[in-house]
Amino acid sequence: MIKNFLKLKAFTLAEVLITLGIIGLVAALTLPTVMGNYKKKVVVTKMEKFYTTMNQAVKLSSVENGDTVYWSVEGENLYLNPDATMDWYNKYLAKHFNGAETEKINDGIVVRLSDGSGFAIYNPGRTSFSAHIIYYVDYKPFKKWLISNGNAIYARRLDGRNVFLFIIRDNRFDTYFVLADFADTEKDRNNLFHSANGIYGCADETYRFYCAALIENDGWEIKDDYPVKF
Repeated sequence: MIKNFLKLKAFTLAEVLITLGIIGLVAALTLPTVMGNYKKKVVVTKMEKFYTTMNQAVKLSSVENGDTVYWSVEGENLYLNPDATMDWYNKYLAKHFNGAETEKINDGIVVRLSDGSGFAIYNPGRTSFSAHIIYYVDYKPFKKWLISNGNAIYARRLDGRNVFLFIIRDNRFDTYFVLADFADTEKDRNNLFHSANGIYGCADETYRFYCAALIENDGWEIKDDYPVKF
């Protein structure tokens, strides 16, 4: 009686293999989505933290050093000049990023933060802008990106996944957008996708300059229609 009961309750090898196969298939179908959502969360968490930290640093420094439009290094031409950019960074921002590692590149500097993310600076003091800031979520792929661009960051295509563009302007730190593209400086979501000139929008593969602004506009969230896949 007991033997018959155990025989009825047992699984055959074929049944076990079929079950494992189904589990594996479900995992294969769902894992990319789970991993993609995890990567999105990492990106927005680090980016929002950086946005807050840098904004505070700029505001504190502007109180001490005056309007950002006048930030300069006396006697130096800052345009695409790594030595002058390093001096500029040390004068205005460095003390707010204790423990960060800095490195000169061909047209600016790279600052690596303790969490493995960081930022690069180029064009400080050019025209009415104080500086363009490129934020990278993870240093290792960013380093490969730099090498592929001749160890320079100026006017390069951003990926909207690990590398994003910000700007110091009007005594604050902001996600990058061109004032002429937006009436009353309001960031229009449609224009953040596809800019008027077809270059800057996050879905415009030429540069993807507006991807950080799109994420900020969406409440620091990478929505399902975000044009760059993770």
